[in-house]
Amino acid sequence: MQVTVTYRVADDALIIDYEAVCDKNTPINLTNHAYFNLDGYLNGGIEKHTLWMDCDRFNEVNDVLIPTGKLIPVAGTPYDFLQEKALGKDFDADHPHMKQCQGYDTNFFVRDYTGDLRHIATLKGESGRTMRVYSDQPCVQIYTANMVNPEDPAFKGDKKQYKHCAVAMETQAMPDAINQPGFTEVVLRPGEEYNKTTVFDFSNK
Repeated sequence: MQVTVTYRVADDALIIDYEAVCDKNTPINLTNHAYFNLDGYLNGGIEKHTLWMDCDRFNEVNDVLIPTGKLIPVAGTPYDFLQEKALGKDFDADHPHMKQCQGYDTNFFVRDYTGDLRHIATLKGESGRTMRVYSDQPCVQIYTANMVNPEDPAFKGDKKQYKHCAVAMETQAMPDAINQPGFTEVVLRPGEEYNKTTVFDFSNK
């Protein structure tokens, strides 16, 4: 498999283009693991960042965070971001997966997925900075830095690590799809081209 990932900056947007071809049938599910704190890393965590996502289901996982194959509707759970809410609002919710993770480490399925590049999420900081996420992928994994340990080595610039310091929004196909009947197709075949795009579009409103 030959893979090319291109990072572009256009106006106020960071654009990530993924391309791949192969000579044998090969599972592929490329994503990014960039972290964002729209208020600035030294100004506190992302608990008060608000998030809206056009996602109506999420993956149930087992005790080692592997998908069980079941998709759960977000309605009535801490995983409902169809209405904008603070990321930290439900960190202490009485939900087994939330208790296990102490935050979000969850794959969400985009509502009415068509394969087109479209607006799927909006993240806002208290500062007023806003990041709109566009993707042609069926899913987005939200990870709120639950396992970041203050005792681990400092980040670049001697910045001390701390829990919930930032959030990653990983656009992707369904995790473990190769082992789950009915999940999104993740096998690339000879003669096919893998082309996916994610856009992080920034503004002050």
